[in-house]
Amino acid sequence: MDIRAVEDKFWKQYNDYAAGVKKEKEELLPSDKTDKGVHKTDMLDISKSGYAALAHKSGSYEHLSSVSSYSVMNAFEETVTKFKDDFSEKDGEDEKSDLFDRHVSQMTSAYYQMKDAIEEKYANPERKQEYYVADDGSVQELTKEKELELLDKAYENHSKFMAESTEIWNNLKDFKVQITYHKGNGAAAQPDQDEVQGTKKGEIRNQAFEAFMSAIGGNYADFSPSAKANLNGIWDYFLNLK
Repeated sequence: MDIRAVEDKFWKQYNDYAAGVKKEKEELLPSDKTDKGVHKTDMLDISKSGYAALAHKSGSYEHLSSVSSYSVMNAFEETVTKFKDDFSEKDGEDEKSDLFDRHVSQMTSAYYQMKDAIEEKYANPERKQEYYVADDGSVQELTKEKELELLDKAYENHSKFMAESTEIWNNLKDFKVQITYHKGNGAAAQPDQDEVQGTKKGEIRNQAFEAFMSAIGGNYADFSPSAKANLNGIWDYFLNLK
C-alpha cells in the first residue's frame, strides 16, 4: 500500500461519513411525491401523510419536536467542536500535545452536556408530550429513553469515524518506502503495509474505538497507559503537520 492509497482511504472514509450524515437528513424530509402539500412547523417540514399521523396522535402539529437521528448527530458534532475551541483558547501553546486525550475530553464533555440537558428537560413537571419523525418516516412519541439512545448513537458514530481516521493517520505516520531490488529482476513488490508497521490490520482502529467507548463509561483513566501514549503519538504527529 503506497502513501497515495492511504491518503485516498482517509478521504473516502471522511466522504462516506459525511454522506451518511447527509443521508440521515434526507430521509427525514418529505419524499412521497404523491403527497400534495407539505405542512410546515417552525422546526421541521413534514409530509402531508406524516402530519395526518401526528394530528391523529396529538391533535396538533405544534407538539412535533425537531429531534431526529440527524439533528442529534449534528448537534453532537457541533458541541464537540465548541469544546475544542474552548480548550484551545484556554490551553494556548500547550494545545499541540496529547491531542488524542484532548479529543476524548471534548467528546465526553459534549456527551455529558447534552445528556444533562435531556435529563433536565424530562425532569420538568410541566413538560408536554412531544412527537418526532423516526428514521422510517413514522411519527412516534418522544421519550427520554429515545433521546438518550439517539445521543449514544451519535457518540458511537463519531467514535467509529475517529477510530478509523486514527488508523489511517498511523499508516501515514509510519509510512516508509521499502523497495528491494533484485539483480536482473527489477524491483520486488513492496511489503504489505501491515507487515512494515508490525501491526495487524484494524489493531489501531480497534484500540482507538475501545478508548473512546471506555471514556463514555467512565473507565478511560484505567485504559492502558501504553495504548494512550501510542494514540497520542499518532495524533500529535499527524495533526501538527497540518
